[in-house]
Amino acid sequence: MGDRDRGFAPITDLKKITYGDLRKALLDDYTARGNKSLEVRADGTETIVGLKQLDDFFGFKTDNPGISASRITTDAARQFARKRGADGVGTAMINRSLQCLRRMLNIAHEDNKIQHVPKTRLLKEPPARKGFLEVPKLEELVRALPSHLRPLVLFLYWCGVRLSEALSIEWSQVDLDARLIRLEDDQTKTGEARMVPLPSVLVMSLVEMNPKVGRVFTDN
Repeated sequence: MGDRDRGFAPITDLKKITYGDLRKALLDDYTARGNKSLEVRADGTETIVGLKQLDDFFGFKTDNPGISASRITTDAARQFARKRGADGVGTAMINRSLQCLRRMLNIAHEDNKIQHVPKTRLLKEPPARKGFLEVPKLEELVRALPSHLRPLVLFLYWCGVRLSEALSIEWSQVDLDARLIRLEDDQTKTGEARMVPLPSVLVMSLVEMNPKVGRVFTDN
């Protein structure tokens, strides 16, 4: 009764709260804050990098809210991280999901839906890569390349997209007016669709390319 008077949800109510409830509160919070990490899929649904993997693990679907919030524990977070690691996923991507989980639990606590926030420990990530090509050297390299390879190299350098992702892009995914390329979820290593902003130098290169059908980039 004391917990109820202080605004805490009793244990019986906690069992009624689902992963889907926590997920919705997270997306609502991102929307309210205007967070740029919020993405809109091709089907109009909203997501955040790392959220889809949590959805799969906790059983969330459009017609299934997933497991009870009472089962989302520190051990559950560890199990998620172990499973993703066993699937060959890097620590950085695993941590993006764990950060989503941590945030949704904190929001639930702030909203007095749960009394305690389970610990969600992030994995140690490798140090940042070093030795990137400086822009003057890049420009020198591009001038020495055959013309058909220049757009690919510029795209990889400025946009940080994987080679396999770049080579799968079709012209139908390119919006030169908005200066964006949309990568679909089946084209990315993470399984998450995303929008890739294009720098002016690459836009100019793509405008000159014809015909604008089929694959955009080639490596041969």
